[in-house]
Amino acid sequence: MIRMRQKTVLFLLGTASLALFLMQAGPCLAGPKIEPPKKIDYDGLLLSYNPSWKNEETYLETNLDGDPEPEVIISFVAMYVTEPKKEKEDPKPFTVAEKELLPVYNYVFYQIYDMGPDKNYRLARTFTGMDRPGQVYVAPLEEGEPPAVIFVSPGGTHYKDIIVYRWQEGCYRQLFDHGTG
Repeated sequence: MIRMRQKTVLFLLGTASLALFLMQAGPCLAGPKIEPPKKIDYDGLLLSYNPSWKNEETYLETNLDGDPEPEVIISFVAMYVTEPKKEKEDPKPFTVAEKELLPVYNYVFYQIYDMGPDKNYRLARTFTGMDRPGQVYVAPLEEGEPPAVIFVSPGGTHYKDIIVYRWQEGCYRQLFDHGTG
């Protein structure tokens, strides 16, 4: 009887431990294949990735050029912080130094990455947007042709910039660029 009770206790403890272990396991999710670059050179300025806009970034995997591997489209915001003005002033006695607020300029980027023969993703094209991240759509325009990538960038309360690209003749060609207003 004692032996039977020991086996029952061991079974219950084992079952409870297994249940606790399984309850703690989280979903097995793969991370994104491409992350926004930490630094990007744009128009002669070295910009830094701005994580404040992370919730509005785009990450999309889709086939744009007809090969078996999907391309990756990302959007992100990079920022440029201006340099402080360096004025030589004599320090005034008994005053608190004022901090200068430096303007921060945000630039929106959209990038398309294609998988190379070595199975690593390479940057295929970079596009710039307006002042805030927008939406990215992929839509077929013509039957038998690669789909188009549509970038809709907000540029204000009542303005959106719409740019359409499609894979043609070995590169991404612009089909349309127009603003609403």
